[in-house]
Amino acid sequence: MNSTKILIVEDEKDIRCSLSELLREACYQTIEATNGRSALDIFSPDISLVILDVMLPDMSGFDVCAAIREKSTAPVLFLTAMGSETDIIHGFEVGGDDYLKKPFLAGELTARIHSLFRRSQFYNTASHEVKASCLSYGSLKLSLERNYCENNGLSIQLTDTEYCILRLLLERRGDPLSPRYIYEQVWNEPFLDNSSNTVMVHIRSLRKKLEMDPHHPKLIQTAWAKGYMISKKEKA
Repeated sequence: MNSTKILIVEDEKDIRCSLSELLREACYQTIEATNGRSALDIFSPDISLVILDVMLPDMSGFDVCAAIREKSTAPVLFLTAMGSETDIIHGFEVGGDDYLKKPFLAGELTARIHSLFRRSQFYNTASHEVKASCLSYGSLKLSLERNYCENNGLSIQLTDTEYCILRLLLERRGDPLSPRYIYEQVWNEPFLDNSSNTVMVHIRSLRKKLEMDPHHPKLIQTAWAKGYMISKKEKA
């Protein structure tokens, strides 16, 4: 068994035990919490991923995710019966990285976890300084070696998904990238009917973190009927 720890936050015992058994068979370590407050008490920097139910007995899983996001960029996978488009969008808005509706297939869950880890482990290191190898755009700097971003001299905390999208846009400056292209490049999954909304929510989150006025973005622009882009020419 490797040292990768996954926190399972689920109040239904049968589901929680099944998840834990499935993940241990995949050689992950698991830690279990039955409610939101115990999950926040248990959470520590050595937890690599969180599987989070939304309907918990003491607080919403959305609130748990938002609290985790204040101190960590560890991937959060919502696993819940609440699967409306509004619920999914809200899950991404509070910092979730993926959303899987119950009932689920074991193979799909493990595939999504592996995908999240590929993104997370590739872009993270222990250092807290911008490396020489980075992408720059005006006052924005994005490390090419890990998930680290600076804007106007301030460190900006990005989720790994946000980092991947921003890096893709910076590497393809001047090219309008469709939601389909962004989704398939970042999530490494086939584009589905609601995938466009998934991309839109993450773009909205990036704008909130990076733009002076998110409602009138100058960095991440919308190319009408084409997608999203960062201009080739830096804005004054």
